[in-house]
Amino acid sequence: MQTDSPQRLSFASSRLSSWWRVVPGKNGGAKGLWLWHLVALLALIIFLKEAKAPWELKLGGPVSASLFKYGFTVGLWWGAVAHAAMSLLLLATVRFWGSEGASDQPPINAPAPPLRWGFWLALALILAGALWLRLPRMNLSYWGDEGWAARYYSHGNWKPAKGKTYQDKLTFEKVDWRKTLWDDHTGGNHYFFSAVDRLTLDTWRALRGLPDHAFSEAVSRLPPLLAGLASLVAMALFLAWLGYARAGLLAALLLALHPWHLRYSTEARGYTLMLLFFILTVWALMDGIRGTYRWRGWLLFALASFLAAWSWKLAVIPLLAVNAIFVVLLAVGAACPSQARGIVFKRWLVAGLTAGALFVFLAGPGIAQSPYVTEDLRNSGEPMDALWVRKSLSGMVFGAPWDREDPLNPHETPVQEQWRARPLLTSFALGAEVLMLAAGAWMLARRQLLLGLAMVAVLLSALAGAWLFKTVLRVEWIYWYSFFVMLPVMLFKSAALDGWMCMIKRRSALPAMAALVLVFPGVSWGVSAPQIRFLHTHSYENMRAAFHLSRGKHEPWGYAGPSKVYTCYLWRHLSLYDPRGNIHVRTGAQLRALIAEVDRVNGELYYIIGQRSLCLSMNPDLMEVVHDPRLFEKQATLWAERAIFTLEVYHYRKPGSRGAP
Repeated sequence: MQTDSPQRLSFASSRLSSWWRVVPGKNGGAKGLWLWHLVALLALIIFLKEAKAPWELKLGGPVSASLFKYGFTVGLWWGAVAHAAMSLLLLATVRFWGSEGASDQPPINAPAPPLRWGFWLALALILAGALWLRLPRMNLSYWGDEGWAARYYSHGNWKPAKGKTYQDKLTFEKVDWRKTLWDDHTGGNHYFFSAVDRLTLDTWRALRGLPDHAFSEAVSRLPPLLAGLASLVAMALFLAWLGYARAGLLAALLLALHPWHLRYSTEARGYTLMLLFFILTVWALMDGIRGTYRWRGWLLFALASFLAAWSWKLAVIPLLAVNAIFVVLLAVGAACPSQARGIVFKRWLVAGLTAGALFVFLAGPGIAQSPYVTEDLRNSGEPMDALWVRKSLSGMVFGAPWDREDPLNPHETPVQEQWRARPLLTSFALGAEVLMLAAGAWMLARRQLLLGLAMVAVLLSALAGAWLFKTVLRVEWIYWYSFFVMLPVMLFKSAALDGWMCMIKRRSALPAMAALVLVFPGVSWGVSAPQIRFLHTHSYENMRAAFHLSRGKHEPWGYAGPSKVYTCYLWRHLSLYDPRGNIHVRTGAQLRALIAEVDRVNGELYYIIGQRSLCLSMNPDLMEVVHDPRLFEKQATLWAERAIFTLEVYHYRKPGSRGAP
């Protein structure tokens, strides 16, 4: 046995050395991928050896009661198996994909001319303007999705120190890092953002010496703000790299002024992170097939694809669309010269499998939880009817809602009302948008066939996603799930404007057309401008103001001692601001019983109403009590863009303070 061991070790060493030598010394990208998968495979084998297999899991009840434990055990285990299998496959086939060097084919496109100082100055001005537009929103209140994600995935929540009574002493419990990375029991964990948000807040608290329960809306919104600004830079540089510097600046400017981008650059979610990495994915794909077909582009393609999907899992839909178009064009010889198809296909496949393996492993727990999450989300959300179509298209084009939801709301900015008030101007803006999109798609496809067709596929993938959600999952597709269409929309519009400017420069167009090129984006932005003004001054849902108008009048935020202040919320509530908020008082009888308890302890009572129309239809007896002027007085109406996010705050009038009704 002692003589066999050195022989076995020598044999293993020689095999490892031969595998390493299979990749030419100059091919550093292939060597790096080979080493990555070797290390990953060894780590995954160790993990699988120590982890419990799914059949060893004992929940002690229904899966829904232990959804995170189920997802963490089952999803991570199967994700590790899938990653290990793909890593093993790539290691075993390294001779086929890692031994080829760079192609000697000529570049598909000539190198772009160096960028002049005017480009950098214009880009700096665009970024400065974009930052100026976004800063007023940084300190606004969290709305539901932001607050719920922070509570469950990146920050934490208050719990009773003893028992289950929230009116007694509370204690703060931080989120477990495992839940930050792998829990998705609400379907709202944007994994990469949750991790970055947690690190950002932890750093901020450490620098300022603050307790664990402290948080800042502005601080947690720094990652999406920086990602939003970076996406403008990526958009401009990508098109400049292709040789269209002016189109790049136009795309960055149009994106900076779009209300959707403004909102999601200042919302504590992962949408702008996804958009940034999606742009980089498309850029890397173009780099991978351009010039000498170096591994550099394919390594970036793998990394950016993974980060786009890990930032927001539904990014898988447009990513699949882009890759499908690439494979089709590659098969017919339109993506690159036919002599290079083999090397390009192999490197694309290896890069895609690398990104997919890592995503499946890290998102495995969320994937395992998704059937149960989907079941909870069914038959919820806004119906996908004709009105939903108009809202979605209006949001995509102008970033503003189509119709007015609440006749009493003085702050709504519906496009439909602008159309009625200024029919010619709004119709002209709509026509300009359609013309720019259609002409831009045609021009971009003529200049860059792969990019143009891939962007058309991305637009169609939003329809495919909506169809999948509606017919297969039976879950409503919310219009901002289509946020990724910002990339093709801005590319098409900038391509159209740039193409028309080129025609004008060659004096092949009428002077009137030159004026139209300048007017088109200006008129369109005029329709969006009211929405931008609204976004500057209003939270999407003002939960922080609801706290300050109720409990905040008597107790500072973060107070953890016993309390005689009672707050009730109907349908809309964020425990991040008010952890003692009671969401279980939903009938008139329950509210009257609570009133008796408040009178007994001489306390204070507030009721906050959200989704008012739903409350009137489902809780009429409770609303009758709240609207009784002898019992409650209205403190404020906190208007929001949508009626369901408008909040009404009511204060209970104690017997000694009641006047005449």
